[in-house]
Amino acid sequence: MEKKLHLGKAFKEMRNRVGVTSTDLKGIMSRESLVKFEGDKNTLGLEKLNAALEFMGFTLTDLYYFAGIYHVVPVYGRTFQKLRRQRGYHRNFFINLGVSSTRLECFEEGKIMFPYHILDAMLLSIKIPEGDYSFALINKEDYFIKTVDKLDMAVRKRDFGYIHSVEEFAHQYAINEEEQIVDVDESEKNPADYSENDLDYYINQHLTREYADFRVLEITAQASYRGLTDSEMTELGDFLMGIDLWLEYSLGILALNSWQLPYLIVYDILHEIVIDKFYINKLIYRRRILQTAGRAAMSLAVQGDFIHARKLLEMVKPFNFTIDTHTQGMYRFAQAFVAFKEGILEGQREMIEVIKAFEIFGEIPSRDFAQHYYDTHVSL
Repeated sequence: MEKKLHLGKAFKEMRNRVGVTSTDLKGIMSRESLVKFEGDKNTLGLEKLNAALEFMGFTLTDLYYFAGIYHVVPVYGRTFQKLRRQRGYHRNFFINLGVSSTRLECFEEGKIMFPYHILDAMLLSIKIPEGDYSFALINKEDYFIKTVDKLDMAVRKRDFGYIHSVEEFAHQYAINEEEQIVDVDESEKNPADYSENDLDYYINQHLTREYADFRVLEITAQASYRGLTDSEMTELGDFLMGIDLWLEYSLGILALNSWQLPYLIVYDILHEIVIDKFYINKLIYRRRILQTAGRAAMSLAVQGDFIHARKLLEMVKPFNFTIDTHTQGMYRFAQAFVAFKEGILEGQREMIEVIKAFEIFGEIPSRDFAQHYYDTHVSL
């Protein structure tokens, strides 16, 4: 009797969500049958129930989730919603996959779950690698974002104590994760079966991703105070070139390492990013993109490669608006530095003006960073 009550109430909630009336369903069941079913005074045959659900854009499995007969793990929907919004996609984008905007809303609210093959197709359609989705499920992304932000500030302050602490911590975790990596036979996974145990499955399946992130974090810390070896550069390059979706953490890693990366890697990545209109509307992304080009351009100018240095700066110029004082100042500093290295004396005066501006606006770490770079490469 309890399941009848759950099914009837759940059906009514689903019907109200999509705005379907008893009149709309009259070709499947009478108004009297519908009222009795939703009031737990009668049952519906499976054929009629499936037909009504299909008309509303739902499945029988969805009904069981709504009714509490099947257990929902809400983190799957919340995580998908977060990544979908980051990429700027609306709920109605997935209609061609058989997922209505209302059904997706139910998934994101933790009312229903999707079979694996549907979720996988949805991720693929908005260019979200399964590894990124799985990583977000276990809340690792936030830790890396915060650490990269702190590392960025430590580089400006030349806080080598913090830099070394990140290096040591990441090194230990990279070792631990590498030791835990095991092969997982995905064929043993029932695509339609979701439960809380799936979190353990995803954690195990993507330990390689976690190892890579800790290892790259270690390399990034090392790159802030010394040149990278060929093998470290290869590891870093493989990691960056393997990224399908550039978000806050990966862009931070790119920005912090761009001064040592080969020009072609930086150019190829930036070229891929700047043609995607998604990035220009996000402040944190504009910041990282400008940092990447500015640092790489200054490094190229030191090597005498002015053509490529200017090409990078010009490529990201449209992103230089409504930005923070540090990033805008360092982009201006990079332009001036490249000009100076080309023999344009005005570039030196412009760098001095940027350093003064940092002082006026209270950007002391930025002032010190720019001053150190000036002292190292200009005041010889």
